[in-house]
Amino acid sequence: EGRIVLSVTHSLAHLELYDSILVLHEGRVAYHGTPEQLTHYFSVNNTELVYPQLAKQASEKWRSSWLKHSPTYYAKLERNRQNLVNQGQLELPADEFKNPDREDVAIAREDEIRAPGLVNQFTTLLGRRMRIFFRDRGQVLLQLAILICFPILVVLFSPRANENMRKFTNATGSSLQERYQEQANVQEDRLKVGSAVSGIIMFQVVLLSLMGSNNAAREIAGERQILEKEKFGGVSPIAYLMSKIVFLSGLVLVQSLWMAGFVELFWSFKGSFVDHAIFLVLVNAAMTSICLGISSLMRTAEKASLLSVYLVGFQLPLSGAVLALPENIEPLTRPFISAYWAWSGSVASLSGDYKSALTAISETELSPTNICFFILLIHIMVGLAASWVGTSRPQWEH
Repeated sequence: EGRIVLSVTHSLAHLELYDSILVLHEGRVAYHGTPEQLTHYFSVNNTELVYPQLAKQASEKWRSSWLKHSPTYYAKLERNRQNLVNQGQLELPADEFKNPDREDVAIAREDEIRAPGLVNQFTTLLGRRMRIFFRDRGQVLLQLAILICFPILVVLFSPRANENMRKFTNATGSSLQERYQEQANVQEDRLKVGSAVSGIIMFQVVLLSLMGSNNAAREIAGERQILEKEKFGGVSPIAYLMSKIVFLSGLVLVQSLWMAGFVELFWSFKGSFVDHAIFLVLVNAAMTSICLGISSLMRTAEKASLLSVYLVGFQLPLSGAVLALPENIEPLTRPFISAYWAWSGSVASLSGDYKSALTAISETELSPTNICFFILLIHIMVGLAASWVGTSRPQWEH
């Protein structure tokens, strides 16, 4: 009937039903010809391998190659079209006209088209991610449940940490037995309160690490195929990654500050609360960043989730907060355990008797707060670097 039907799709199924196939790579024409010539042009055995083949070189090279070979393929298209007209299967409209410079016009128009800038891509991708998040009722309810329940779990241990610690009276005239009894009472209070304070801090750290894993484990791997196809359409990996970072940063800040503030209502941090809150934000950000890197490097969401869960599971036993690690193992594992650095930094921020009580019961050596701060920043940077590597390189499921 003289009509042209356009089907814009990422699917490579049933291509034989089309009269012609137009392949775009980052907004540039890489192929436009008959379906049966598609695999021959890209030197692949089947159409499923076209996308991985495209990823092997830049879009500009594909465009240059197509400009060199296009006359042959356009001639084939024209012959097929003329055969359909001669057989009566294709009727031309009365006002149809032929444009001898059709190829030149197409090339000129292509040169006029510019891909959206980095900022436009970033805002579009971030807006899309926010809309997807709020439209997914299950995800929103899960985040709210975690946000409410995890701090409540920590608060359950607050009564023991709120107990007062007895101090030495240094009273003269007391008997030796009374002094021993007083020393035992003081030591018992230090043990109870110190272990409770250490447990609350580590519980906060581990739960925030779990939140970080939940935040990012599936963030990129869960939409791997969409990302790979969108990169062919001109989406910048930088804009894509930045949209993920900004979205996840919002979750990290809300989760960490709410955890710190809610627990503070029931158990007042005996020291610099600001430092404690900063370390909670950093450990959540570090775990989110590392899991985002894992997600970008894995091909499937299931593998990324499993590896992220294992990573969180190792945080508590390898942190040394519960049991001190053997001296020959501790130096090897400590740099990689973000839970230790957040726990140690928060404990070092405690003041006076509470810090003394905790250090007295802990066999694990504490690190200065500035060292803990910089190590957690390094964790974040390593995770972001891994995220960039995984996002920028092509990963196709064959």
